[in-house]
Amino acid sequence: MESQRGSTYIERLARDIWEATGETEPWYPAEEASLWLGYALLARTKGKKTTSQDVHDAWSAWAVIRYAGHHRSLIPFDELEPEVQAYDDLYRDAIHFVCSPMATCAICGVSFHTKVKPGRHNRSFCPQHKVDGKNERKREWARKKAAERKEIA
Repeated sequence: MESQRGSTYIERLARDIWEATGETEPWYPAEEASLWLGYALLARTKGKKTTSQDVHDAWSAWAVIRYAGHHRSLIPFDELEPEVQAYDDLYRDAIHFVCSPMATCAICGVSFHTKVKPGRHNRSFCPQHKVDGKNERKREWARKKAAERKEIA
């Protein structure tokens, strides 16, 4: 039985990296699957230590097959023009993002990536519920707790 696209942990990670690049399409093209799985492998093995050169090497391995070894960027990373190297930075940053700590919104329970180190704050708020001003956050928190108490009673 063939697995559905995105059903394995590595495919989900590849999709997360795809989404972190800011792509608006719901999924990467099928012909690029092995490229995005390579990026997922980098996320699993190197995590936030992934460099732009690592990303370029993963792309190069994919491009050898995709372009039959004929592409102007199939050269070592250090020999690329700075503008071309910058393309790899986008994917490196996406890999770093998906490897960042996860937090759970104190209001809706949704998981999201955060730059805040785990344990620094008791409560975290997803972008939808993050409100400027300490007092508003306290009011939202109080509303949630009150609703929970009513459900229990």
